[in-house]
Parts: sequence; structure tokens; C-alpha cells
Amino acid sequence: SDLWRHLPSSLLRLDVSWNELSDRAVGALCGSLRQMGRCCPSELNLAGNRYKDVDRLLPLIADGRLTSVDLSANQLNDKSVVQLQEALTSPACRLDRLLLSNNSRISSGGLIKVLNALAAVTSSNNSSSDSSNNKSSSSQASLHCLAIDGTSVCDSSLPALVVALSKTGFLQELWVHGTKLTSPAIRTLLAAVATPDSRCKRLLADEGGERVDWHRPRSLMQLFACCGAPSSNPLAASLSKGEEGYAPLDQEELCPSLSQQHACTAVPVI
Repeated sequence: SDLWRHLPSSLLRLDVSWNELSDRAVGALCGSLRQMGRCCPSELNLAGNRYKDVDRLLPLIADGRLTSVDLSANQLNDKSVVQLQEALTSPACRLDRLLLSNNSRISSGGLIKVLNALAAVTSSNNSSSDSSNNKSSSSQASLHCLAIDGTSVCDSSLPALVVALSKTGFLQELWVHGTKLTSPAIRTLLAAVATPDSRCKRLLADEGGERVDWHRPRSLMQLFACCGAPSSNPLAASLSKGEEGYAPLDQEELCPSLSQQHACTAVPVI
């Protein structure tokens, strides 16, 4: 398409969502983005199209040109997810955020293969770092946010998800609401992310007929907000800016166990 060939080199984010684009159309777009080299936008939104064969997208992910890809509400299946595996485990990959929401033909089969591959890369790199005592010499799996809500993922993927959310895992945010995960499985995930050494910062899930939004506050201000403390509270205010002549309060000294705190909200699923 002439449109793809004339994309400005200053683009940081490209949104072509909800255009009913076919595999051929998206393939042409990906080809044009590859020709842009390092001027390729880092965020690509392809949600709401008719996309299934992600083959032409893979080089953009594997080469580290994309940091965020939204493939929600397309026609992806397990084969599509497995196609992503090689690109996601590439040493140059920088993809931090992958949204696969509302692709009902994605099941646990394809997801497990990808999660296990990423876990193996992370485990291997952790071992290399430990043996060389030089953590900067090896890269970790870059994927930190994964959205699989609205897919057909079920309880068979639970072990792989728990590993991905563990201390040695790679995921920091996971969306699993609207899937086939049962309440016991969700409770297992909630227990896994609530441990002090988990790297997870947010988990969205359905449990007991409610939409659960679990998150780990990054500051005491966030913790106060989760507990309903007003922002006008003198202590809360002093956390963000010190009073005249005084430095801001040291949050770690005030609450050294902040990383162990978490908050959870729940609303009925309609």
C-alpha cells in the first residue's frame, strides 16, 4: 500500500486498530516498517483486525524494534502464538508488552509452549549471571506484561503461569480475566503473586463471580490511596514533597517491608 510506504519516520506509535485488515494487509505494513529500520515506531496497535498469520510481524519483534504490540480481538490461534515464540526468545527482543486479549481460539496448548520457552531463557540467563557474577552480561526475557483475557486458556496452563510470576520469572503484569481458569486456579495465582519475592506488580482475574484487580503499591502514597487515605493527609503529603527546610520522608526507612504490601479491589462481573 502507498500509505504504508509514506509513513513518517518520526512515528513513535502506530495505531491501525479496528480496520478489518487481513493477513496480506498487515504483512505489507510489516514489510514497510522493516524498511524504516530504526525509525520504526516502537508501539504497534493491530487490535480488532482479521489477523492470524503473524509471520511477517516476527522480524520486527525479534530485532528489538517493537516494545509493545496489541493483537487483541483478531483471529489468532495456538499456531499464531507458537509462531511468536522464536521472536520472543531472541536475544535482541525488547518487547515489554504483548496483548492477546479476546482471541478465543488461543488455548493453553500454545501458551504453555511460549511461557516454558521464555522461562527457560530466563533461567539460563540467571544461571550464567550467577556463575560469572556479572548480571549485566546476560539479557533477561523482555516480556513483562501479558494479556490473555478473553482467551480459552484453562487450568492446564497454571504451572507455567506460576513459574512466570515467581521470583525467577519474567512477568510483572498478567491479565487472565474472562478465561477458562477456575476459581481454585485463580486463588493459586493470587497466592503466588502475594509472596514477598514475586516480581508481579499487577494481576487481573475473575474469582468467585468478581473481577479482581490485585496490585503491589510502588510507594506509600499508593498504599495510602488503596486504603482510602485522603491525599490531604499530612503524612501522605510529606511523602511526595518535604516541608520547607526538610527532606521528603524516606519511604524505605518508614516502611522497609513495602514490597510485601499489596492491595486488591473486586467488583462483580456482569
